[in-house]
Amino acid sequence: MEAEDGSNNKPLVFGSVYLPPEGSHFYQNKETENGVDILENALFEIESKHNPCDIIVTGDLNARTGHLLDYIIDDSPEFIPQLEFIYDNQETTSAIPCRSNKDKNVNNFGKSLTDICANNNLVILNGRCKGDKHGEFTYLTSAGARSVIDYVIVSQSLWHNVNMTVLDIDINKHFPLQCYIQIMGSDIQEMVSDARQDINLHSYINRFKWKPQNSDKFRQVVNSDKFTNKIIDVDNTIDESVDVAIDKLIILLKDTGLESGMAWNPPNRQISDTPKAQWFDNTCSNLKSRKCKLLNKFRATNDNEVLNDYLDTKKVFKSQCRSKVREYKLDIQKKLQGYCESMESENFWKCVKNFAFRQNSQKNNISLNQWYNHFSELLNPSVESNNSTFTQNVTDYLNDHDKNCHTCCQDIDNDINADILISEVREQINNLKISKAAGIDAIPAEFFKFSVDVISPVLVKLFNSIFHSGEFPESWSQGII
Repeated sequence: MEAEDGSNNKPLVFGSVYLPPEGSHFYQNKETENGVDILENALFEIESKHNPCDIIVTGDLNARTGHLLDYIIDDSPEFIPQLEFIYDNQETTSAIPCRSNKDKNVNNFGKSLTDICANNNLVILNGRCKGDKHGEFTYLTSAGARSVIDYVIVSQSLWHNVNMTVLDIDINKHFPLQCYIQIMGSDIQEMVSDARQDINLHSYINRFKWKPQNSDKFRQVVNSDKFTNKIIDVDNTIDESVDVAIDKLIILLKDTGLESGMAWNPPNRQISDTPKAQWFDNTCSNLKSRKCKLLNKFRATNDNEVLNDYLDTKKVFKSQCRSKVREYKLDIQKKLQGYCESMESENFWKCVKNFAFRQNSQKNNISLNQWYNHFSELLNPSVESNNSTFTQNVTDYLNDHDKNCHTCCQDIDNDINADILISEVREQINNLKISKAAGIDAIPAEFFKFSVDVISPVLVKLFNSIFHSGEFPESWSQGII
C-alpha cells in the first residue's frame, strides 16, 4: 500500500506467511533446512524493491522465541532518551517495551527469527501491545501441548500504530490473531466519511407486509369516503398526466397500508459470516459458554487443572454438536417426507430453501459497478439480424396484403385496438399470487386484491390511456435487481 498524494509517507508492505516446522519434508530439496532463512530472503527482496518501507508480517512461523531479545539495545553514548525527536523521527529501541511470553521454550526457528528482527529493525508484537500484554498461547492441542508459534511482526517505526489480539476462538488448534492498524491522515478520514454516506437502497423505501389480522381494517379504510375522494382525484388526473396519476395512486395505497397497520420494519441486523445453526440449542450454547470461560480462566491463571477441565469440556462440546447435527438432519428428512405424503408443496419448498440457505450461506462482495455492467449487458443485448430470408418474407407479406381489406380491418379493430375491459383487469388482479415480493413501489399484491372493487375503474382508465397514447410511465422502467 502506497500513498498517491505525493506525501513522504513510506509504503506499507503486508505479508501473510506459513513456515513448515523443523524437519518437514518441505526442506528436502531446498538450500536450507531453516524456514526463517527463506523469510529473510523474501524480506531482503521486498526492501530492495521498496526501500524505504514499513513491513507487517503475520502468520504461523513455527518459531518458539521464549524471552529472546528481538532488537539491539541502544546503549550508544550519543543516544539521549529525552531527545528521540532529533533522530530523524526513527523509533529508538529504548522506547520499545519488553516482550511477555507464556511460552518459555526456544527452538532454532525462534533464534533465527529474533536475529532477523534485530538485523532488520523489526519487532515482535506478541506480548508487548495492549491487546496481548501477556503473550498468550497461540497454539493448543487436544493433549494440552501449548506454544506461541503464530506472530505479528512489524517495523520498529510502526509498532505503536499496530495492535493485535489472540482471539479465544478455538475452532482450530491455532487461535486466530486479530490485527489493528491505525491509519492517520485527513484523506483517509474523508474517504471513510464518504463511504458512510453511500445510499442504502432500502433506506428510502416504505416497506409493507400483508397482515391477515389487519385485513378488516384495510377494507374499512378502502371503503371510507376519504379513500373514495382521493380515488376520484387520481381519476381526474389521468387525462392531465399519467405519471402524476400513478404517483398519487401509489401514495394513496401506501397511506392506506400505514393507516391499516400493514407497515413492516424488518430488523436492521447484519448477516453473520457464520449464521447460528438451527440445531445449536441451549445445551450447545451452555457448553460453549463454559468452554470459553475455562479458556479465559486458563489464560489468566496458567493452571494445568483448569486446562484439563477446558480440554474435557471442549471434547464434550464437539461430541454434543455432532449429535445435534445428526438429530437435526433426521428431523429435516422426516419433515420433507411428511410434506410429500400430505402434498404440502409450499411447506416442502420452504423447508428445502431454509435448509439449503443455511448450509450454503455466503457473502458475495459484488460492487455496484459489477452489478450494473452485468445486467446492462444481460438485459440490453445487441440485436443483429442477418436473416435476410426472414426479413424478405415479412416484407413480401406486408406488400401483398390488402390494407383496405374489410375483414382484416375489422379484426384489427376488434382484437388489437379494442379497449381494455374492467373484467380483464379484475381477472388479472384476482389471479395475482400472494406472499410475493413487491416491486420498487413496495406495494404487495394483497393491496390490489382487497381493493379491487374500488380501484378497478381507475386502473382501467389508466391502462387505456397508456394503451392509446403509446407512452408508458417512467416509473415502469425502474426495478430492483
